[in-house]
Amino acid sequence: LVQGYPGQPLLEDRWVGIVAATNTVVGTELTLENMAALPWVGPFTRSGPGAAIPPLRRLRSLGIDPQIEVVTDSFVTVPFLVAGSNRVAFLQERLARRLAPVAAVRILPSPVDVSVVLTLRWHHSLTDDPGHRWLRSVLQRAAQQVEDGGPPAI
Repeated sequence: LVQGYPGQPLLEDRWVGIVAATNTVVGTELTLENMAALPWVGPFTRSGPGAAIPPLRRLRSLGIDPQIEVVTDSFVTVPFLVAGSNRVAFLQERLARRLAPVAAVRILPSPVDVSVVLTLRWHHSLTDDPGHRWLRSVLQRAAQQVEDGGPPAI
């Protein structure tokens, strides 16, 4: 979080595990043992492959060092790089649910419970700016539509 700046929570989501629909190594649940043994798809960040992803940091704190085999610069490509392989990955649940039918992946609860809160932050000098207030209201309405299960209509 950015300390000292006004903020407004927009969306809450959680990280889930994904595996290929054809994966025979992972059953109906993703275990810490699976996560330690299987190769990973991880997003690339400035800090390195997967470094900034909270559930991967959580795994590392438990002594599991995910073996990242494939790196991508977009979360949207993650399920397609998992499909047809024995790879595993973390993905935000809403995105995973949208892409699973076309990417041929299964969504499984993560054995490490990590949520995602998308928060809008701005400089305090913009709090009363009419244009910025309007933008915040548009983003809040779009986020509410996503929370209600529909696509955002901006």
